[in-house]
Amino acid sequence: GETVVIMGPSGCGKSTLIRCVNRLTEPDEGTILLGGKSVLDLRGSELQDLRRNVGFVFQQFNLIGRLTVLENVMFHLVLGGMDLDEARERGRLVLEKVGLRSTQERRPHELSGGQQQRVGIARALVTHPQIMLWDEPTASLDPILVGEVLEVMEELVKTA
Repeated sequence: GETVVIMGPSGCGKSTLIRCVNRLTEPDEGTILLGGKSVLDLRGSELQDLRRNVGFVFQQFNLIGRLTVLENVMFHLVLGGMDLDEARERGRLVLEKVGLRSTQERRPHELSGGQQQRVGIARALVTHPQIMLWDEPTASLDPILVGEVLEVMEELVKTA
């Protein structure tokens, strides 16, 4: 249940740091340690384990438009070889946790910005990560939707 905030001016590298932790971006220099292991030395299944154990929520929702809400949440589970029924059940449970179970058959474009961001949160949570990294998850939302997403984040910290 610990919360750590990385703050700094626009353009100082906060988003780049998060992308480097997941190896979506390779750093020019330095070391990134998680659990005492260098993230930069991870390959293959070890890198996949890292990505399963670290949940990422980005500023852009990055949802797949042709998939339903539930399919978006299940996507990485199925890609990783999980049984379809198990992935579906885990997806439904996490959608319920973020207050979106009733939207599971809708497409992303049918949702509000706050709902789309909660789908992104559900997608990150469905793998049961040990660490959650949030990259300005409220930056593209209006003030009312910001409150909605912050409430979900606060509840997740309390129940972690």
